[in-house]
Amino acid sequence: MTNASSLQNGWTLSGTIMVTGTGSGLSSADITGWSYTVSEGSTSHSYSSADAGTYVNTYELLATATELIVPYPASPGRPYLQMNALFGAANLYWTTGGSEDTPYYSAAHVVTQLWSEYNPAYPSTTTEGWVIGTVTSAVPEIDPAGFGSVLALVAGALGVFERRRWHGSVVAVGVVQSNFCQAHRRHD
Repeated sequence: MTNASSLQNGWTLSGTIMVTGTGSGLSSADITGWSYTVSEGSTSHSYSSADAGTYVNTYELLATATELIVPYPASPGRPYLQMNALFGAANLYWTTGGSEDTPYYSAAHVVTQLWSEYNPAYPSTTTEGWVIGTVTSAVPEIDPAGFGSVLALVAGALGVFERRRWHGSVVAVGVVQSNFCQAHRRHD
């Protein structure tokens, strides 16, 4: 999420919004998950779509290969994204306005308005609208020790197979295969 610190009354915003893919006109059904944290000094509030009492409202979002955008209004209507927690008592809201509305950016926690900006000079924009987030890809973590262990086990098993082939014994093959299968399951 874009941390628009100049508009956030001293608060810091961080978080993620997950969408089904790219395209324009994304609706609430296209938001598959979200989480965010607002902090100021030692005070912080965190919310997630996995929490009880959360919901999302949106109209006409744009997701490109690199950005999530609340577009500038192109027709009657009001492009916006609102993520609600605590049954609506806490929320994060962006709208670029529309024929009946003013551009607005806000966040609230229970009865406290953390920030509220009408006609803000939103710091991250494109010709399409406000960039409220940029794409990050999940990078799978690799356990080198685990991978190295599997390689060593395979190499060792091949060595045992070769050695047993020379000696004509098949008894150890079943044991090595069983150990390899157990080791392989641990690293899936």
